[in-house]
Amino acid sequence: MIPTARRAALLLGLLLPGCDLGGCGAEPVQPNLLVITLDTTRADMIGAYGNSAGATPTLDRLATEGVRFDRAYTVTPLTIPSHSSLFTGLYPPRHGVRDNGDFFLSDGAVTMAERLKGAGYATMASVGAEVTSHHWGFAQGFDTFYDDMGERDDANRWKVERRGDLVVNDALRWLEGHATTPEPWFAWVHLFDVHHPYEPPEPYATQFGQRRYLGELAWADAQVERLRAFLEQTDQLKDTWVFVMADHGEGLGSHGESLHGVLLYNATTHIPMIVRPPGGLPIARSYRFPVSLVDVLPTAMGALGLEVPQDVDGEDLSAFLAASSPEPPATRDVYVESLYAWHHYGWAPQKALVDTEHNLISSTTPELYAAGDAEQQDNLAPTHGADLQTIQGRLDALVAGLEPAGETADRAALSAERLAQLEALGYVTSVNDGAELPTEGLPDPVERLPVLREVEQVRKALQSNDFEAAVSAARAVIAQEPGLMEPRMMLASALARQGKVDEALAVVEEVLALRPNASQANAMLGTLRMQARDLPGAIDALAEAVAIDPYLPQAWLAYLNALFMAHDVVRLEAEVARARELLPEDVAIGGVEGLLLALKGQSLQARPLLVAAIAESPTQPFLQHGLGLALQAQGDVDGAESAFQEDIRLFPPAVPSRKALVTLYARQQRYEEQLAELEVVLQAEPGDVLNQHSQAQALFNLKRYEEAEQAVKRCRELAPEYPACAMLEANTLKKLGHEEAALVAYQRALELAKARGAQLNNDPSGQPAPPAEPPAEPGAPEAPAQPEPTWGP
Repeated sequence: MIPTARRAALLLGLLLPGCDLGGCGAEPVQPNLLVITLDTTRADMIGAYGNSAGATPTLDRLATEGVRFDRAYTVTPLTIPSHSSLFTGLYPPRHGVRDNGDFFLSDGAVTMAERLKGAGYATMASVGAEVTSHHWGFAQGFDTFYDDMGERDDANRWKVERRGDLVVNDALRWLEGHATTPEPWFAWVHLFDVHHPYEPPEPYATQFGQRRYLGELAWADAQVERLRAFLEQTDQLKDTWVFVMADHGEGLGSHGESLHGVLLYNATTHIPMIVRPPGGLPIARSYRFPVSLVDVLPTAMGALGLEVPQDVDGEDLSAFLAASSPEPPATRDVYVESLYAWHHYGWAPQKALVDTEHNLISSTTPELYAAGDAEQQDNLAPTHGADLQTIQGRLDALVAGLEPAGETADRAALSAERLAQLEALGYVTSVNDGAELPTEGLPDPVERLPVLREVEQVRKALQSNDFEAAVSAARAVIAQEPGLMEPRMMLASALARQGKVDEALAVVEEVLALRPNASQANAMLGTLRMQARDLPGAIDALAEAVAIDPYLPQAWLAYLNALFMAHDVVRLEAEVARARELLPEDVAIGGVEGLLLALKGQSLQARPLLVAAIAESPTQPFLQHGLGLALQAQGDVDGAESAFQEDIRLFPPAVPSRKALVTLYARQQRYEEQLAELEVVLQAEPGDVLNQHSQAQALFNLKRYEEAEQAVKRCRELAPEYPACAMLEANTLKKLGHEEAALVAYQRALELAKARGAQLNNDPSGQPAPPAEPPAEPGAPEAPAQPEPTWGP
């Protein structure tokens, strides 16, 4: 629990004017902690860091009342792994989350929120983007976690973020409820607004004009002010540590990078980090030694007077947050990496070491810059070989020592929705599937940036449904970089969405020739084969995809749906069990299990799984069909009919649901509606004798005997030895007045029924049994027990 008195009192005594090491005479209050992360925010865009645009008055004020770290660095210019490091104090190789979308923090990771909750803190987070949502493990330790992004805006744009005012609204509501509670609190507020696309609201859009990035930053600063002002108004600011930092920066064209994620120059790795102690400092302080996001956790724990964990990579810098502080360290190394280009394009990974005098960027062609070269224009590597070798040696040793810290990360299972959300943010999913590929001699990402920009144009064309432009741009990229998978995958997607499935299949096969073990390509091959009505081929490709990578929910879902369409219930049951074991939390796969249970008549177990899956993904195939079966089994005929009709609306022609309605309407003697459904079913399955028999029976029940006679003939042609067709033929002929022919047909029906019974009893002399008879329908004539016919209605 909280070691309240001594350590907290010592630190607060150093901070507050008029206090000595014995405290201020009053019982010290265990301080609160507010951590604000600003997404995609460059340090050199902040006024306190020298920018004159006037976009950040609140951040500047916090810096004048606290401590500014002038050389703070992210661990990687990507949101998910950088926040993972921030809250665990571990570098990415240690916690295992090294890219957006591939892994998430597992329960094995010990987060800042978990440590503070264990120390008696109330905990809350309010986040502004899908990439900081609970899906990535960030909710661990939080009592309250606000991350509802809402629904998609339209067919093409996913809601992947929410505005900062909404984020802060949630936070303020929670803070207001904890303003007078006895326990201290920890709150994390994540503002995503500065991330591309830059769309500042008014008045900042007008104020900053074409400088939209600064307009977004000004809007985010205004939201920080709302938090600061609320704490001041509620008299909590004097008892609250405020930590503000970015997760990474933004290229904005520096060294040719527009956004972030690939390169490790200052534009994307140098971040603001400002700490305001409770009550503020009488004189602002700043430090120029390198610090990292991994330092935040141990520093916050130290500042709060709590036990500082020793099993982290960061250092406790709380001593530098006081009014008087020790001398800065003479030397210090911090580590930065980006595997994005390697994971997604097969180019060389980038790693960096920042020390008190230099920044080393280690890639195919290493670069070395003086610490004072903020824009990194003067590469010292060609002329400072000894320095380069020494610093490279320290980097290699540091990396070699970054052993994984236990089971802290799990493979991310990305649903189709989650993939779409990441792509909407401009992130592509990994094409290397975690494989250990050689990295020596790979192309340097710096030299491939023009290609990267062209790939981005392909993606933008796809997202705007301009498929012609996407195809043209993708082919141009492939001509330059024939070994890249990503533009080929996008080309296949654009062709498929144009209806050119055969061309798309050929492109995916080219991808698999380059990388046979690419799970995403195998998954796309399977879905394209389904569109081409090659169900066996689709099943083979999708089975291969999940064999390569068992943690691909979208591939599993397509695979299970294909098995359902193939009526392979035995294999479907086995594969559903395997998928559920691998992905027990996946609601969509749970929906397929619900479908399977409904097919087996286990409606009580099926219904909640189906309802949950429909709530999360209303357009998932076959779920409404399964729900209809479950409702029908439970006696809710109206609900079942609605579910079958919804399935037909979503996925025409939805033959299974139409066939279910055929049976339902027959039982309710709604023969005209039954015939309407059968018309569609027979077009899809013209050779199915059960469908043909149902049509003939419906016509007979409507007393449309001439039409029934023609339908019975088709039924007899399809299955001459099917007793039900023969019996219906006898009844139809009787109604038409053909007594002798009817009696002959009747006798034939009896003989067929007798022969079928013998075959079912394994009579070795019998022929193969005809198709099983369907359940009797209301009003249908039944074969009589006596030798003389008694005609049905």
